[in-house]
Amino acid sequence: MKKLIKILSLMMALVLALTMFTACSGDEEEIEFSEDMAPITMTVALPIDASVENWSDWESLLSVWIEDFEMFENVTLKFTTIPTDEKEMKKFKRKVDNGTIACILSGEADFITDLIEDRSLIGLGDMKNRYVTLMEKSTEAVITLSQEKDLSNYKVPVYGTFQGLYYNRTLFKELGLENPTSWENVLAAAKVLNEKGYTPIAAGFKDQGFDYFMDEMILSEGGTAEHSYMPSFGVVSSWERAVKDVKALQAAGAFNKDCFNTTFDDAVDSFLNGKAGMIVAPSDAFGGNLSEDDTKVVGFPAAPQGKREEGAFIGDLSNGVYVSKTFFNDSDSRCADMVIKLITEYFLSADFYNLVKNESTISADPFYYENNAVTKMDEAKGALIANAISADWSMRRYAYTYENIMDGFRKAVTGKDIIAPLQAATDKEIAATEEAVQAEREKE
Repeated sequence: MKKLIKILSLMMALVLALTMFTACSGDEEEIEFSEDMAPITMTVALPIDASVENWSDWESLLSVWIEDFEMFENVTLKFTTIPTDEKEMKKFKRKVDNGTIACILSGEADFITDLIEDRSLIGLGDMKNRYVTLMEKSTEAVITLSQEKDLSNYKVPVYGTFQGLYYNRTLFKELGLENPTSWENVLAAAKVLNEKGYTPIAAGFKDQGFDYFMDEMILSEGGTAEHSYMPSFGVVSSWERAVKDVKALQAAGAFNKDCFNTTFDDAVDSFLNGKAGMIVAPSDAFGGNLSEDDTKVVGFPAAPQGKREEGAFIGDLSNGVYVSKTFFNDSDSRCADMVIKLITEYFLSADFYNLVKNESTISADPFYYENNAVTKMDEAKGALIANAISADWSMRRYAYTYENIMDGFRKAVTGKDIIAPLQAATDKEIAATEEAVQAEREKE
């Protein structure tokens, strides 16, 4: 009898899995939640569909979730895809607003900003005050790392990206090179790699590759205090040293000669194809094509006079779950209970993290690293989750005029005058910050 029940439940899960991504298509009638409804229907929006490469893995995992909620919670769990069509997006936002869609797995996006402005999403403050288990899985440090651009918190972080110096371990071993964990090792490796016909550091400085590299140089020179900067603190001196570091590396032949005309995508291809020994990149830049056996990652080493703390790196918990305010605040308290259960026991599970790990992500669950910290970078990622002091945010999260700042760096690196363009960028950033503060005061 038990075997028959199990077979029937698995059949039901299969049927649900086949229909889970059609739950919110078309002009479906909008659901109103009340205490006398049983079971609850909870629809979750995901940024994937059958076109993703590992779709079968997603289907397999989500069908288990569906079965679990059906059997143990009397909840009908459904999934839908976040639309890209403008017309469908309008319908999608309405469904989030009225609670038809309960949760959204997403990174920062324009439609999320719209939902926040429309007051359709619940803030984390209102969620964590009611549920201790949420804070056990998402510590204050983790919550801080998941702030939106306006420094508010609506996303329960699930996973994110980190930035570092990736190097071809196989190539380094073949050439007898020391791991690039010190400034001297990087320069020594650059010399040998050049002699052997390889590009030492694949540099895509035509676009965002330059941003990533300057982030690393500023962190290496000034440490987290001066990288997570406020311009009024006066950080131009560390910026100036960072520019000199880049010029020194360029003079030593560490970059491809056409680095300022090379795109970041081309630089990534050069590294993946084995033509370059190193690259500075965020962990999601490789599209799942990175061989963990051949590639290792470290924080870019501190410059000779730099202040970079051991284990410090740039990280960003960019992907998480946003929750419909209407669904969470429904009079049936099971709605809120099931949201917390879904996030803490499923989205923050090792099974889900392993599903998205091909992006070389950070797990937002602090317990993951208690059993899996095997390298210095793993330990650093664990420290990121346990205590945000050991990590850093990219400047772009705070800068109101980030593109202008990077333009200042570009002029300083490619020209003779270092201080003037950096000071001009700093002055504009101070002005923009003050304007933003004034605008917030006027809102209040």
